Amino acid sequence: MKNLMLIAAMGLLLVSATAIGRFRMPTVVTTTCCKEVSNVMVKNTTGFKRQYAQPPCLKAIVFTTADKKQYCTDPHAPWVARRLRGGAVTSFCD
Repeated sequence: MKNLMLIAAMGLLLVSATAIGRFRMPTVVTTTCCKEVSNVMVKNTTGFKRQYAQPPCLKAIVFTTADKKQYCTDPHAPWVARRLRGGAVTSFCD
């Protein structure tokens, strides 16, 4: 009888540990980020945001244009630094 109670307790513990493990599994996270950057100059920019390198994402400046499109640019491209210093971009994007 004692062995049967021990086996039942162990089984219950195993089932509860398995159930808890299922709830702790991470959900799928999708990431939208720049995985490639361009050196091509983007015109009609209205805002920008900085993206930091964290794989699979690359370090980039993401410009938003008047038509709400976003472009991933190389932060080291000479025109990007001039655009940011020159005040041609009016705001940060979220």
